[in-house]
Amino acid sequence: MKLKIYIIIIVFLILSCDKQTELDINKYKYMPVLLKQADLAKSVSYKTDRKIKSFDKIYLKGDKIYVNEKYEGIFIINNQDSLNPFIEGFIKIPGCIDLAIKNNILYADNAVDLVAINLNNLPEINITERVSSVFPELTPPNQESVPYPYLIGNRPDSTVIVAWELNPNYKENIYND
Repeated sequence: MKLKIYIIIIVFLILSCDKQTELDINKYKYMPVLLKQADLAKSVSYKTDRKIKSFDKIYLKGDKIYVNEKYEGIFIINNQDSLNPFIEGFIKIPGCIDLAIKNNILYADNAVDLVAINLNNLPEINITERVSSVFPELTPPNQESVPYPYLIGNRPDSTVIVAWELNPNYKENIYND
């Protein structure tokens, strides 16, 4: 009799611990934008035709202003004539949220990697160094950790989070009363 009760309890516990369902994903306001780890190393490029949508951090060095567009990359603005600044180009760096410059080397986060880009040869991108997996994964806005359904073991293999976007199926009224 006791054995039957233990078996029933164990079965109940196993059934109550099922994984997150597709519907559960809709309770999260943000969804990750994923990139294959192998593609991350090839993801940095230079563009000349991009407009600023939003900006986050700003870095001034000489007559150049470097403006970070969160998760997207860094604009290079020529400020030699401060009354008429213009965008020289955009360094696309998926997952970029921070930057620093020393000795004409731009240091930026490329999601979980740190990249060092020589600014002397632009528009040619010359990555002088890449240090893999030195940063924690990007977390959703206003959250301290990656939600359960998007943890490494719960998403496609060998992917990294390079951005977060609004979940079109998010149902605020249902989950956040």
